[in-house]
Amino acid sequence: MKRYVISDTHFNHSRILEYCQRPFDNVEQMNEVIINNWNKVINEDDIVYVLGDFCFGNKTMLKEIVSNLKGRKILICGNHDNLTKNAYYEAGFETVTKSPIIVDSDFILSHHPIQGDLGKFYNIHGHRHKLPSEAQFSPRHFDIGVDDHNFFPHELEKVEKTLRKGERKTCRTNMMRMKRKKSLKELLLELFR
Repeated sequence: MKRYVISDTHFNHSRILEYCQRPFDNVEQMNEVIINNWNKVINEDDIVYVLGDFCFGNKTMLKEIVSNLKGRKILICGNHDNLTKNAYYEAGFETVTKSPIIVDSDFILSHHPIQGDLGKFYNIHGHRHKLPSEAQFSPRHFDIGVDDHNFFPHELEKVEKTLRKGERKTCRTNMMRMKRKKSLKELLLELFR
């Protein structure tokens, strides 16, 4: 069993394509790529910490997305996770919380970056979608949002090691700085070169 983190998938959110200049033709294509990427790295017994802004839509749409994703899912709600806690449990999440979670004694998992002095802690978060913030320049923060990470979940242990070594930028990619939208075929070919 491994543990993974991911944030800001925004399943079924068509306007995120424009807001974040995601390289997909439509929301169906985005959903398909993120689901496929997720299932390529996650096994059924793996734990996935979802750091908010998971899915738009009603309970039926939520259940459809969750049923297509491998792993044991824990949700730290973001500002766009507006269904009831019970809806997320019914969809298949094992844990649902609005509060940050501390893991491995030094790492705070949250949706929003935690501002101010973190003391001994590191903060793995989402929410920023490549927008500048105080946290972006802090060696104790790591934005795990899919917009900066090729729409894949990342192994928690590797993110922790990256933060401890002060090499936070090594997990970042340049893929999303493309000038034009690429087709699904082009995206998939690029991901597997």
